[in-house]
Formats: sequence, C-alpha cells, structure tokens
Amino acid sequence: MMIPQPSSPLDSSAWEAILQHMSITEIKREASSLGDEDLIHLAAWFHHLARRKNPAYLKSLDNTFDAIDSGDRMSLEAYQKLSQELNRSGV
Repeated sequence: MMIPQPSSPLDSSAWEAILQHMSITEIKREASSLGDEDLIHLAAWFHHLARRKNPAYLKSLDNTFDAIDSGDRMSLEAYQKLSQELNRSGV
C-alpha cells in the first residue's frame, strides 16, 4: 500500500485508517521514500500519537489553548522572525 503523496493531503483520521492496515515494515519502507517536509510532518504526527493519552501532555495542550484564548499570541513580527530562522535552519 502506498502512502499518499503531498498532492493529496490527508487529515489525521485518514492517516490512521491507512496505517492501521499496514505492517511496521510497510510503514518504514513507505516513509523512507517521503521527502524531507513530509517526513518531518509524519514524525511530528507519530510523536503526537505517542503522547495523545498522556495526562501531562493533554494538560499542556489545554494550557496552551487557554493562553491563546486569553490573548497570549505571537506578534506578526515575532512570527516572521521565527519563520525566517526555521527556514534558514532547513526545517
């Protein structure tokens, strides 16, 4: 089974549906053929899946959303600076 390429973005539930029918060997083989950007995205998603039931992680997400809801946001200038730094680092 081929992992869909970036021309067809999928949400996390679609990825779960695809990956639940693949063996670890198949997942590794397909992941090794992904480009850097897609591989980083997939790694982040796997990291999220590994932590999704951890109470401390869930609490940190709640705290982050609460901070955003209360107005704690990044300025456009701070975002642009961070984006430039990430681009320069190759992320």
